Amino acid sequence: MINRLAGLLLVTSLVIAGCNTDPKPTAGVTADMAYTTNRPFNTPAWAETATLYELNVRQYTPEGTLNAAKPHLERLAGMGVDVVWIMPIYPISEVKRKGTMGSYYASSTFTDVNPEFGTLEDFRGFVDEIHRLGMHVILDWTANHTGWDHPWITEHPEYYVKRAGTDTIRHAFDPGDAGGGDTDWYDIAQLDHANPSLDSAMIEDMKFWLRDYDVDGFRCDVAGFVPIEFWFKVRPALESIKPVFMLAEWGDEPRHFQAAFDINYGWDFHKLLNALAEGKENAESVWRHQAKDTSLYADYAYHLNFTSNHDENSWNGTEFERMGEFADAMFVVAATFEGAPLVYSGQEEPLRKRLAFFEKDDIGFKTYAKEDFFRKLLSLKHYNSALRNGAAGARAARVTLLEPDDAVLAYTRRKGEEGIVVVVNLSKDGKPVSLSGGYVEGDYFDVISGAKHTLNAGTKLRLPAAGFRVFSTLAPDVANAPTE
Repeated sequence: MINRLAGLLLVTSLVIAGCNTDPKPTAGVTADMAYTTNRPFNTPAWAETATLYELNVRQYTPEGTLNAAKPHLERLAGMGVDVVWIMPIYPISEVKRKGTMGSYYASSTFTDVNPEFGTLEDFRGFVDEIHRLGMHVILDWTANHTGWDHPWITEHPEYYVKRAGTDTIRHAFDPGDAGGGDTDWYDIAQLDHANPSLDSAMIEDMKFWLRDYDVDGFRCDVAGFVPIEFWFKVRPALESIKPVFMLAEWGDEPRHFQAAFDINYGWDFHKLLNALAEGKENAESVWRHQAKDTSLYADYAYHLNFTSNHDENSWNGTEFERMGEFADAMFVVAATFEGAPLVYSGQEEPLRKRLAFFEKDDIGFKTYAKEDFFRKLLSLKHYNSALRNGAAGARAARVTLLEPDDAVLAYTRRKGEEGIVVVVNLSKDGKPVSLSGGYVEGDYFDVISGAKHTLNAGTKLRLPAAGFRVFSTLAPDVANAPTE
């Protein structure tokens, strides 16, 4: 969620929607908590190969409506997208609204569509088209807060956290109240999950979208700011209607995977990608990250990998601002290392501006110049089993170089006869790279060029600055691949 000023973001490490640093959650698991696990979940089989696309309806087209965005869905399916995550579609509160149009994350109700985007029937048609194309849809959900126009404000003030010693509802992490944080989230009111009636009401609103509009799950905003007891209630309640796919916008709570979630934000990995692009980290850092992650999470848990999303784009800059000439190379790593890749609205254009968050700011699609690049990388999950998500896929293993170089990241993922080899130059200079033999030996095709290629002991590659090669044992159409 994005409810703070850009200046504040520069002086705090809180990353709007999905921060894993201060302010800390106001409630959570207690030592004597009765909940242990909801697993095994009824996770849909398609989640094993899921790739995600974040759709910003307001900025997607000049009209900014669901119906205007609908013709793009076939293009997204062709790009290899499996899951369309739609940023909040709900009506936006006018009270304490930020900017002209307000934040998507300040909802005045959870059971209707923002009239700027269309109607409930428009949304039904949008979901039907997503499903017709073989994709799935998840809705953005704010269990932590509402806007100030939400009916609960007047009908159920007991659902909200009050300022100490008063009946005044406080805004989320109000710095003027004990227990608050350093935020300017004045346009949203803090919900109080100590009230079990709130939990029941919110779960019913979530079930509304599953039951009446056939959505496939939720991306849950600032999931770590909501007591984990709530998430333990959510999963079985939703699965009473249908299997769901749940994404936690949070990066450092392993118990989320026991409570409700199939996948969470890979915030630490994203920060590492930024640092690699800036030259502040090297290949060894990737393996340290993997070791730490393995120690924290079960093998079925996996993360969302990204080079951009709505938070990063609007407040910290485009991938080109943050990663410069390494933007493509870092997405290669995001798409092929452990985890599920995300593409944000406009990256396929490519989008080279920060989208205004509280105003209309059309992406301005024209050329889709990067669409083929993303298609080649996203589609890998569909035909190479080594890249499946969680325990269904293969772990990444370091590829030995004949001349060790921490400015070169080289790894393989292999499952039986299927696998990939990825080599990325992390430096701003061209580099010759010689691979060792062993488990990388064999026939591959180059994912980007489509050419056939044989790797063996001593194979030499010449990588330009920020260059990369991605090899797969399988191709969408091996018979027509040229020989390199």
